[in-house]
Amino acid sequence: MTTLNRTLPILSCVTTLLVGCATGQPGLNAGAIAPQLLPAATSSNYDSHIWDNATTFGEVPSGRQTEGDFRCRAIGYEHATGYHPDAEKRNGNTFRRGGFFCANCLDHKKC
Repeated sequence: MTTLNRTLPILSCVTTLLVGCATGQPGLNAGAIAPQLLPAATSSNYDSHIWDNATTFGEVPSGRQTEGDFRCRAIGYEHATGYHPDAEKRNGNTFRRGGFFCANCLDHKKC
């Protein structure tokens, strides 16, 4: 995994991780338009991705927080701070279990 900086996490292409980050912050509720993974423009690594719009993520459901934190830690971030049930893969298909927005606690007020 690579990062552009500590506030812009990048996701490994392994789609089973269902996690990533982008600029902005999740809101209280998931938006009508699902976030989608996009290739990181400044990365030469084909496996690096970011979410296109963090503001479409809602809060992580309490029953999914442990899973989200685990998946975020797997790519080098501390905490799942957002969740969207219809998050999309790079190809536009929906992740079966939704997607998590990840952040480091120093970078995010929800930690």
